[in-house]
Amino acid sequence: MKDTFLEKGSANLDKLKDLCNEGKEHPSTLFQLYTQAVLDITYFEENQLVDEDFPEEYSLQKLKELICVLSEPEDLVRECGIKEEPINILGAELLECLYWRKGALLYMYCHTAKERSEWLQENAATFKKCLNDGVHYLMKMLSFRCPLQLDEDVSLQDKDTARLLREGVFSDTHLLAMMYSGEMCYWRLKHCGEGKQESLESIDPASNSDLGTRPQSISLDFQETGRIMLTKTPGPRSKIDVQLRIMSFLSPQDLCRLGSTSCYWRAAVQDPLLWRYFLLRDLPSWTSVDWKSLPDEEIFHKAFSEVSDNALYDYMAVYKRSCPQGRRSLKSSRPLYGAVTSFLLSLVTQAEPRFAMFGPGLEELDNSLVQKMMTCPEILVVTGLPHRQIHGIGSGVSFHFNNSQKFNVVILYSTTSVERRRAREEQAVAVNKMFYQENSTVGNQQATHYSVIAQVKKVCKVVDGFIYVANAEAHREHDRQEELAHILAMIDPALGPPNRPLLFLSCVSHTGVRRIPCVYVAHQLQLNLLHQPWMMQDVVAATLDGLLNGIEWLLEEANCKSA
Repeated sequence: MKDTFLEKGSANLDKLKDLCNEGKEHPSTLFQLYTQAVLDITYFEENQLVDEDFPEEYSLQKLKELICVLSEPEDLVRECGIKEEPINILGAELLECLYWRKGALLYMYCHTAKERSEWLQENAATFKKCLNDGVHYLMKMLSFRCPLQLDEDVSLQDKDTARLLREGVFSDTHLLAMMYSGEMCYWRLKHCGEGKQESLESIDPASNSDLGTRPQSISLDFQETGRIMLTKTPGPRSKIDVQLRIMSFLSPQDLCRLGSTSCYWRAAVQDPLLWRYFLLRDLPSWTSVDWKSLPDEEIFHKAFSEVSDNALYDYMAVYKRSCPQGRRSLKSSRPLYGAVTSFLLSLVTQAEPRFAMFGPGLEELDNSLVQKMMTCPEILVVTGLPHRQIHGIGSGVSFHFNNSQKFNVVILYSTTSVERRRAREEQAVAVNKMFYQENSTVGNQQATHYSVIAQVKKVCKVVDGFIYVANAEAHREHDRQEELAHILAMIDPALGPPNRPLLFLSCVSHTGVRRIPCVYVAHQLQLNLLHQPWMMQDVVAATLDGLLNGIEWLLEEANCKSA
C-alpha cells in the first residue's frame, strides 16, 4: 500500500510537469495537484517512521523535514503573490489534510517519545514544542469549515450528530483530530506541569528544536484547550468515556487504522463494549452470513457484564469474522495443488453440477424468483430446459454462470401449479406434497419427523448441493421449526454425501418490502445445527440482487468437493 502512495505521488508530479509545459491550466489546479503529490509522498515516508517506532537517532530530524514539506504548498501560494487566501486556491479539504497530517504526525511522535523517560528529561523543551505545534495544527485543521447552523425547522433524529455538526465536526478525521488534541493537552499537563498560556516562541527560541514552521506567537492554555475539546464531544465527560464516545463515531475500518498507530491505541480500540455496539448496530445490515461466521445467538440476549468461560466476549474478533468485508479479506486462495487439479479437471468433460432448489420463498412471494431467473439473460443465461418432469412438482433448468460454468437447478415445488394458484387466491396454505410425517418413540415420548417422497428422494441422491429459498418478508408469519424439519429431511445423510453445500436465499419480493436480516433468519432456522457448509445470502426476487453472490459461493463449494 505504501508503494502505491509513492507511485501516485510520482504520477501526480509527472502530470504537473506536463500541465506546466502546456501553460493552460489555472494556477489553483497546479497547486492542488502539487499538494496531492506532497500528501502521497510524505504519507509513504511517515509510515516508514511509524513502522520503525520513531528511532531516536534520526526521527526528530526526519520529522522536521516532513513538516517543512507539508507546509510548502501553503507557503508557495503566499510567496507567489497571488491575491487570494490559500484556502481559495487549495480548497478547504486539502488544507485540512495538510494540517491534519502535521498534527497527527506530531501526535504519534509524542506518543512514542513520552514513554522514553531518559529522552524526555533531556529534551523537555523539544517535547513541549512538539505538543504545542501538534495541538496548534489540529486546532487549525478544525477551523477551516464553519459550523453548520441548523434552522429550527431542521430536525435530526440523532441529537449527537446535530451537535457535532453545530461544532463544525463533519467527518471521522475531525473526531480523531479532537481526540488527538485532547490527548496532547493531557500529556502537556501531565509531563510538563501546568504551563498555562505558553508562547511558541518562548520555548527555547535559541535551540534548533524548530520543526520547520514560520515564527508564531500563538499562546495555548492547554487546560482550557483540553476542556474545549471535551465539551465539543457529545455524551459523558470522563477521559475514557469521551474516548469511547468519539471512537463510536468511527467506522470499524478507521478504528483498526487507529489501532495501528501505537500500542496505546491498539489496546484502546479493542474495547469489547465498543465492538459489541458495532456488532449489534451493523449486523442487521449485513447481506450474507455463512457457517463459519454466524455469531452466537447468545450475544443478543446476554447482558454485557455476563461472562462466558470466565472471560468477556471478544466482540472485535466476532465482528471481524462475521462481517462480509472481513470474510472476503480472510478468504484464502486455493492451494497450488488444488489449482493444478482444477486445471486438469477442466480438460475433462464433466457433467454440470446439479442443485435441488426448494423452500417457501419459491411460492409465497409476489414476484417469482424462478421466472425472473429464466427471463434475465443479462444476469443468468438459460441454456437448457429438460423435458423430464418430476410428477408435476418439479423440473430441471440449466444456466450459464458468468460465461464460464454451466449448472443445473432442479426446482421442487410443494405441490402442483394448479394447487399453488388456488392456495394463493384463497390466501390459504397449500399442503406440502414433498414430505410426509413419520412418528417414532424415543424413550417414553412420541417424536415426529419428516421424510421426502420417493420422487424427491431420487433427486436428493444425485444432486451436488441444495438451494433453499426462505421467505424473509417481515410482515408474514413463518413456521421456522417446520422449515428446519423439511431442510433436515432433504439433507438426510442416508440420501447422499453429508458434506454437500447448502445455499440459503433470504428473499423478499422487491426492495420496498421490509426484510428480516439474514443473520436473524439464520438463527430462526437454527442453521448452527447443520454440519455441512452453508451460506445465507439476501436476494431481491424482482431484481435478482444478491443472487450471483450466492451462486458463485455454491459453485466454488461444489467444485471444491469434486476436485
